[in-house]
Amino acid sequence: QNSDWNTVIKDIKPQFYRGTQLLYKYVDKISYWAGNEFLFFDTKQIRTATNNVARVDLNDIFDTYLYLDEERKHKPYTLYPDINGNFVIRAIDVDEAATEADYTWVHFALESFEELGDDDIYIYGNFNGWQLTEENKMTYDDTSKLYTGKLLLKQGFYNYMYITATKEGTINNHAIEGSFYQTENDYSVLVYYKPFGSRYDQVIGYGTANSENLRN
Repeated sequence: QNSDWNTVIKDIKPQFYRGTQLLYKYVDKISYWAGNEFLFFDTKQIRTATNNVARVDLNDIFDTYLYLDEERKHKPYTLYPDINGNFVIRAIDVDEAATEADYTWVHFALESFEELGDDDIYIYGNFNGWQLTEENKMTYDDTSKLYTGKLLLKQGFYNYMYITATKEGTINNHAIEGSFYQTENDYSVLVYYKPFGSRYDQVIGYGTANSENLRN
């Protein structure tokens, strides 16, 4: 789902054979939570507040403060045209954003009233390859009563969301953001085949689809 290998469903064998076709008619085994559209911010203009940026401070480097985020699981679905968790490096007034864009500390703040137990909250997206690290784990601030975190990121347009994870790394992408059937997602399918006597699997098929096309 959205090129996130943490959500991969694997070892699904075909249920039926029809001539040269392999048929997969599972329902539960290959179902995903739809989740919610990704949140976003844009730092292409690093000296001024732009999309979803509340303010920018200049210290040793720029500090970009996003607007306060809230839990969305109990709110109605809202369409956010997103890029499914990805990011685009871009900056105004430069010729080559990939090499000339600046870095900024991006500050996140989340208001959450749910009881999370021992689970941790992470700022999540493809900006770090969908990893769960100490850098993108949020901490609870007793003074503000908010979960906060910051990431050093190059200027650009970024998608992100908030997920919870157990100490063992099991991810829940709807505990904070909610899950709505209207959410648009990308899906990829890899088909593997292991010939008799072989020591490795071969990729023999690859396909992509979007939930909008599947639904319509």
